[in-house]
Amino acid sequence: MTGAGAAPGGLKRALRRDLRAVRAAAVAGLDAAQRGAAAEAVAEYVRPLLRAPVGAYAAAGDEIDPAPAAPGAALPWFEHEGPPMRFRLGPPTHQHRFGPQPGPDAPLVEPMTLLVPLLACTPAGIRLGQGGGFYDRYLAARADRGDMTVVGCAWDCQVVDDLPTEPHDMALDWIATPTRLIRCRA
Repeated sequence: MTGAGAAPGGLKRALRRDLRAVRAAAVAGLDAAQRGAAAEAVAEYVRPLLRAPVGAYAAAGDEIDPAPAAPGAALPWFEHEGPPMRFRLGPPTHQHRFGPQPGPDAPLVEPMTLLVPLLACTPAGIRLGQGGGFYDRYLAARADRGDMTVVGCAWDCQVVDDLPTEPHDMALDWIATPTRLIRCRA
């Protein structure tokens, strides 16, 4: 199924629905201490990869929390309801429809390490996100990302053998789960 143009929007929508259910089922049996231990295990894998400034996301729902890996990381920031997404340093003092974000006066940064959420990924670094394309657009705009490192933070159940891709999909460099670190790109 992998390949440019191999997945029309309807297939990706169905995959997202199914993958959300898989993730929810895997996380449902974990209490707060177990979720915290899993996030700390991911952090242990991620910390050696970090170079400042670091961008991350504020975990929502059953996403694995990247905060233990990079406390104080820059967070996604949206001026309006949609693109472009940027990163600002500072506490999440404002609520946006995509989640908490720093205020408009917080310093803008271009992360050297970016911790990204996902619904699923492959060991080769193919990532399926929520469907908004914000991270893909951000990374495409930084096509010259050179030394920038992109790490997908995931539960083990989110690493799958194959995912559909489209030309705009941007690959991960690494994947960190509670049990392993996977190098996707040399």
